[in-house]
This record gives sequence, C-alpha cells and structure tokens, in this order.
Amino acid sequence: MKKFFTVAVISVCASCLCGSGYAEDAPDAEYLSLDESVTLALNKNENIEASEASRDSSRHQLSAARRAAGLNVAWNSTANRIGGGYYRSSRSLYNPGTYDWGTGSYIKTSDPYVNEFSNTLSAQFPIYSGGLIEGRIKSAGFQSASADLTLERTRQQVRFQTMQAYYNLLQRQNLLSVAQNAANNAESQLKLIQIQFEEGAVPKADVLQMQVQLASYRQDLVTAQGSCDVAMYQLARLVGREGKKIILKDKLTYEPFPYTLNQAEEFAMLRRPDRISATFGIKQAEAQVDVAAAGYKPKVNASYTRNISDNRPFLRDGRTETWSAGLNMSMNVFDNAITTANVDAAKSNVDRAKANETNVKKTLLLETRSAYAQMKSAETNISASEIAVEQARESYEIASVRYDEGVDNLLAVTTAQERLTRAQTNYYNALYNYNLYRAQLEYAVGYPVAIDAAEYESAMKNNPGSAKRLDKIEENSKVVQYNF
Repeated sequence: MKKFFTVAVISVCASCLCGSGYAEDAPDAEYLSLDESVTLALNKNENIEASEASRDSSRHQLSAARRAAGLNVAWNSTANRIGGGYYRSSRSLYNPGTYDWGTGSYIKTSDPYVNEFSNTLSAQFPIYSGGLIEGRIKSAGFQSASADLTLERTRQQVRFQTMQAYYNLLQRQNLLSVAQNAANNAESQLKLIQIQFEEGAVPKADVLQMQVQLASYRQDLVTAQGSCDVAMYQLARLVGREGKKIILKDKLTYEPFPYTLNQAEEFAMLRRPDRISATFGIKQAEAQVDVAAAGYKPKVNASYTRNISDNRPFLRDGRTETWSAGLNMSMNVFDNAITTANVDAAKSNVDRAKANETNVKKTLLLETRSAYAQMKSAETNISASEIAVEQARESYEIASVRYDEGVDNLLAVTTAQERLTRAQTNYYNALYNYNLYRAQLEYAVGYPVAIDAAEYESAMKNNPGSAKRLDKIEENSKVVQYNF
C-alpha cells in the first residue's frame, strides 16, 4: 500500500505541472496560436473599423482643403415670370406688333415678353488668401495624420486586448488543471484511507475529514471550469469565433526581457502614436492661428463672369449679354475686433494642445514604468514560486508516506496538499503575470502593428498637406519585426 500511495502522489503532482488538460479534441474546435489570434482580431474589429472611418473622413477633409486652392467654376440660372409698367413699355419697344402690308402699319398683337431667363457663368481662382487656404491645408494635414496615428493606437489596443484574453484563457486552463489534479489526488487519498479504515488502521474521523476535503476541491473545480469557460468566450468574441471551442496552441512560458527601463522609456517617447498625435495637435493649433490671422490680410482673386438674359431660355437677341474678367481684392478695414478675438482664441488652443502633449508624455512614462516594474516583480516570483512547488511537492510526498506508515496524522497530509496546491497556483500566477505585464509593456511603449510612428513623424516634417504622401508613408512603414 505504501508503494501504491507514493506512486499515485508522484504521478498526480507531475501531471499538475505538465499542462492544462482542458483543451480536448472537438469536431467544431479551432486551434489558434497567439499570433493567429491577434491576426484574426486585427482583421475584424469594430473599434478598428470606426477608427478607419474617422481616418477616411479626415483624409477627405484634407482633400477638400487642398482643392480650395484651385479653380472654382459656377453656373447660376434663373427663370422668372415678370410684369409691371417697366416691362409693358419694354414690350411696346421690342414687340410693336405685326406689320399689315395692306394698311402699311403695325397691328398690335399679344406680347410674348412675360418671362425672363438669366444664365450666369463665373470662374474664380485664388491668387492670395493671406494664409487662409495654406493654414487650412496645414491644419487638415496634421488632423489627417493624427487620425492615422489614432488608428494605429487602436490596433495596438486590440492587439493587447487579444493577448490579454489569450493569456487569461491559458491561465484559467492551468488553474483548472491544478483544481482537477487536487480533486483527483484527494479522491485517491480517500480510497486509500477507506481501505485503511476497513483494515482498522485509521479512525473513521480521517475518512470523514478527507470526504469534506474532497467536496471542497470539487467545488473549486466547478468554479475553475466556469472561469475557464468565461475566458474562452471572451477570447472567441475578440477573434470573431463566437460559439466555437478554441484550443490554444501556445503555453505560458518565460522569456527574459532583454531591455532596460531607460530603453523602454526611449522607445515609448519615440514611437507612442498618441504622443506623436499630441505633437501634431500643437502644429494643427498653430496652423489655426494662421487661419485666424488671415482676417488681417487682403484676399486677391482672379475672376471671369459672363451673363446672358433674355425672354427665351439660353438664347439672346443682343438685349442683355455681358462679360467681365479681371482681379478683385477685398480686405477687412474694421470688423469690430472679431479677427483679434479669433486669433486670441486660436492661441489659447495652442496652449491647451501643449498642456495635452505634456500630460500624454507623463502618462506614457508612468504606464511604461508601472508595466516594467510589475513585469520585473512577476519575473522574480517565477523562479521563487518554481522552487516552492518542488519543495511543496517533496513535503507532500513525505507527509503521505509518514501517514501511510502511521507515523503522522491526516492533518499533516491535507496541510501539505493545500500548500502544494497553493504553490502551484502561485507559480502559474507569476508566469501569467509576467507574460501579461510584458504584453502591457509592449502596449505602453507603442509596439508598432501596421505603421512605424517614428518614421511617420519624420516624414511629416516636410509636407503635411499631401494626401498622397500620407498613403505612401503608411505603405512604406509597414512593420516587419521588432525586438520588443
């Protein structure tokens, strides 16, 4: 009996550290790795789709701002029913009647001049806008770039959420395995104790105590199973596989993080999309100052106008037909300080944008430092908890043997079992926390997903108003591999 009991203990303890045992083959199951899960989540996500729509809208606004600097052609047409003394005299002048060759005079007839049609064609080209058009183009360019960076940050968020859900499911499966093995172990112990009780080697109190312990472990197992199911539903929702069973290909592992905190902070300050977007917000606000200040300056446009008016549509009899071509200039001489108020408001927006940039920088440093500290703490706990598992397992084996030989009581065995279960749970928690905080650190520093935000910012220094440039930057800055 001693040999059987020892072998059972060792096999159960070993299986508890080998994996979850949760993922079983199923006809509708889908096997997913972490990278595959992230790819599925990025391909179809409502938040990403909304950010893409906002990005497209900002690009159209940029296109509209750029086209305002070009030629504008308009056609205006009117049709009116007319009357009054003026038009009656016009009718007598332009329609004296029908000539009668017999009498040699005009016979008055009904006058058709009761309608008036007018068609005006005008063309205008801005020559100088006082910085109004240029400022709007620059502002729209930085707004469009910020929308691109917001989309990238949304992708990074979806990536982190998916990794978090994937690690959470792995962790729940590991804890389910611990609960399952604890229940199996208690069940095996109960069978052995019942045999010993029937042989008169142990009192009935030990049987009752182990039955209570087994019931507690089974309750923990049910709870762990429920948590595992919830974690699977959450991952399935993110990857678009609702209603399917997901079998995870990867396991929680430990890979040392090779970078220092300073390197992580530098990476974050250089590549966090929202930091760059905040910087663009300052430039956009400064461009709006130029737009507001254009009210102080003159506007010069080249124009051409052609007008045709007649009592018949699109025809003329020489009565009213005009055209004009030239330059026109306009300038506010006195607007009751409206322009000054607009400039002051725009400058206040610049100050607000600068304060927002400072806040974003402080926030990203705090998030980077917090994630790094938590990751290093979990890293330390991994080695400590791994040693604790080995020690708890050895202690449990010794307590089991001593109880089997009648040297120790059942309380020592159940206490050792509790310590082993707690040590295994602590080990998986440390492993889970390390991977989770490492993923959180990648999110905090702005790990690129689709575009390199640093290259994007560098390219923006030249021509922020070109829509084609924005497309080219995104195409050329695809991320292949980063060490983070």
